[in-house]
Amino acid sequence: MLRLEIGGTKLEAQYHQSPVPAGGNIVKPEWFATIPSSLGSSDYEAIIQSWDTISVPGESNDHSVCTTWGLIGNYIDLLDVHRQQYLQPDLLSEATKLRKKWRPNLLVVETVGAGRGVYDHLRGQAKKGVRSHTPKLAKDERMSIQSPKIEQGQVRLPASAPWKEAFLAEVAAFPNGKHDDQVDSMSQALLALDHTLHELRHCSRYKGKLGRAL
Repeated sequence: MLRLEIGGTKLEAQYHQSPVPAGGNIVKPEWFATIPSSLGSSDYEAIIQSWDTISVPGESNDHSVCTTWGLIGNYIDLLDVHRQQYLQPDLLSEATKLRKKWRPNLLVVETVGAGRGVYDHLRGQAKKGVRSHTPKLAKDERMSIQSPKIEQGQVRLPASAPWKEAFLAEVAAFPNGKHDDQVDSMSQALLALDHTLHELRHCSRYKGKLGRAL
């Protein structure tokens, strides 16, 4: 019961004095459930986009990443991963395109470095549904907090997608892989959902329509 409640990572670290191995395994790829093929984008209660950006392109640098998530019932489905290196003008243009394509109810942007420009750009288009985020914890801590959702099967991936293999490879190597931009975008989206649901519990106008509330 405790493993289901807090996740295997925390259980091993806190109760078995066996922290996450150096090779990774904060999140195991096999924990992700699969999105039913019958679901379409119009079936979701709400859409969330999460931006993790970089300031300077370079071979050894991370990429700017936008993950798009669909919320339905207790499930959080990863619908799209956009991962590329951009100069700032192109990054702003791409942020606009992805917003128009998916029409998210909530856009979360890490406002560090180039992210501040993306946040200001998106807010300039339409303020509603755009939220800034400045991380206070280390990357591995942020992901460890969210890992129980994945271990319990709440987070789902498509059966196939052109970005899926690279996404799972990064997840498997985290926190000691070469790149962590996709993982950062994921943990940020899951944290934003936590904050939103917490706010809704204290909102008398919320009637179970998550998309409307966002």
